[in-house]
Amino acid sequence: MTTTAPPAPVLVHPITRTLRMMRFELTMIVRQRVTLLTMVFAPAFVMIFPILAQPETSEQWAQIAAPMCILALLFSVYVTSASVVTARRETQLFKRLRTSELAPAQMLSAIAGPLILIGTVQGLIVLGGCLALGAPFPQQPGYVVLALLGTAVLAVAAGVATGSVAPNIERVQWTVMPLIILGAVGANLVLQPLDEMQGRLVSAIPFASLTSLLARGMGASEDVIAQGALTALPPLVSALLITALWTWIAVSVARKRWRWEPRS
Repeated sequence: MTTTAPPAPVLVHPITRTLRMMRFELTMIVRQRVTLLTMVFAPAFVMIFPILAQPETSEQWAQIAAPMCILALLFSVYVTSASVVTARRETQLFKRLRTSELAPAQMLSAIAGPLILIGTVQGLIVLGGCLALGAPFPQQPGYVVLALLGTAVLAVAAGVATGSVAPNIERVQWTVMPLIILGAVGANLVLQPLDEMQGRLVSAIPFASLTSLLARGMGASEDVIAQGALTALPPLVSALLITALWTWIAVSVARKRWRWEPRS
C-alpha cells in the first residue's frame, strides 16, 4: 500500500507578502469614506488659493503652488497615516498580524508604501491643476518630483510617530494639529524675505526646506527664498539632509513609543 506524500508548503517571498499587504491597505483606505474624502478634498481645497490670487509670473506661481502642495500632503497623507496607525492599534489588527508571517518591518512598509504613492500623486495633481490655470511648466522637474516624494515620505514617518503617541482614535485629530500648524507656517515663511538668521531657523522647520526646493523647481529666484539652514551645501543636498534628519527623528519617536496593543 502506497501513501501519498503531503504537498510541500508554498514558500512566499517576503516582498510578495509585503506587496499583498500593500494592496490590502490601499483597499482599506479606499473603503474608509472619511479617509477617502480627505484624500480627495485636500488637493481640491488648496486649488482655491491660485484661483483667488490669480498669479501671473513664475515666481508668483511658485510662491503659491509650493506651500499649497505641502499643505495638501499635510492634511491628507500625514493625517491619514496617523489615523491609520492609531486605528490599527486600537482595533488590535497589529496584534493579530504579529501572529502572521509578516515581519514588523513588512507591516509598516505595507502601510507606508500606498500613502507615499498617494501623496506623490496628489502633489502632481495639484501641480497639474496649477498648469491648467496658467502656471508655467516647472523649470527643474527633478527638484519638483524629489520635493513631493520627500514630503510624502516625511509626512508618513511623522504620521506613524504621531499615531504611536496618540492615545486613541478620537484624540488623534488633536494630536496632529501642532505639526500641521508648524509645517504650514514654515512652508509659507520660507518663501518670504527674511534675514540670514531668521532664514536658517525657518528652513530647519519640518517641510520648510522641501517647500523651498519645490519653489526652486518651479522657477522661483533666490530673492524670494529664505536663506537655507545649511548654507555651505547646495540647496538640493541641504533640503534632503534636513528631511532625512526629521525623518530619522520621527522614526526614532515611533520606535520608542510604539505599542502593538491598545493604550490603556
